[in-house]
Amino acid sequence: AWGSAATVLAYGPDGTLYAGSATVGQGIARWSGTAWTAINAGAGDVITGIAVSDDGTLYASNANAAGGHGIERCLNPTATTPANVGMSTANIASLPGASTLGSLQLLPGTNTLYTINNQPAVPTLLAINDTLAQPVILASPANAKQSTGGVAQGVAWNALTGATSYTVN
Repeated sequence: AWGSAATVLAYGPDGTLYAGSATVGQGIARWSGTAWTAINAGAGDVITGIAVSDDGTLYASNANAAGGHGIERCLNPTATTPANVGMSTANIASLPGASTLGSLQLLPGTNTLYTINNQPAVPTLLAINDTLAQPVILASPANAKQSTGGVAQGVAWNALTGATSYTVN
C-alpha cells in the first residue's frame, strides 16, 4: 500500500492532505479520508518536501538525481483521475547533478519557494519564484463567445513571463 514511508505532509487550501515519500518510486499521494491515492509515482522520485500554494499549486522537492532531482510542480493536484493530475516531469528548477534538496517552504500568498541544497560542503539556500504557475489569461475572443455560422474562431492569450511555448488541449 502507498504510504509505507510518508515523510512530508502538506494541506491544500481546500483541506486536501498530501504526503510525499522518501521511498524511491512512491512519490506523492492524496488522502481521501479513507485511503491514499498515488498521484505521482516517478520511477526515481525521492520526495523531501511538499508545499501547496494559496491557488492550489502543488510543489515537491525531489532529492534523487536519478529521478530528475529538482522542484516539480502540479497545477491540478485534485484531479479526479490520478493520471490527469499532471505533475510536471520537467523540473521548474534544475540543479547540479550532486544536489540533495531538503524540506520545501512556500512564502505565504506567493509562488516563491525556498529549500536547502544539502550536497555542497556548505549547504546553500535556494529561492525559486514560479512565474508560470499563474493561469493563462484569454485575450480574445471575449469570454464565453461562441463561434457562429461555422466560421473558425482564433484564440489569443496574454503571454506569461518566462513561457517559451504553449500546449493547447
